[in-house]
Amino acid sequence: MSGWNYRVVYHPSSKYKVGDTEFNRDEYVAIHEVYYGKDDKPYAMTIDGIVIGDEGCETLKSLKWILEHQLEALSKPILEYEMKDGIYKDISLEKQNELSKIVKDKEKIGSEDCNSSEGYTGS
Repeated sequence: MSGWNYRVVYHPSSKYKVGDTEFNRDEYVAIHEVYYGKDDKPYAMTIDGIVIGDEGCETLKSLKWILEHQLEALSKPILEYEMKDGIYKDISLEKQNELSKIVKDKEKIGSEDCNSSEGYTGS
């Protein structure tokens, strides 16, 4: 079976340069589209995480479909961003547990991690 789905992907901390200036990027997780071969192994993914409301959200029905399927990604093992042996592999169980603990320790998801939660007034 081949196809695709949304998966949470772990991005390790990294360094990059713009001109002569070097920057550090902290580790983070993002939801990506992940594509599978006939052996059900993930062999490709989007370079960047998916932006909700990007192309394909012409109606509330399509937006709801995207959000529901992205939520399903939270119940699957987290993938490494780096390809190994021609496929993307699950992160270590130790790292999975560490990331899960961070979420469970928060009173409100996003309260300290996600800048976009600042000023959020929803329930």
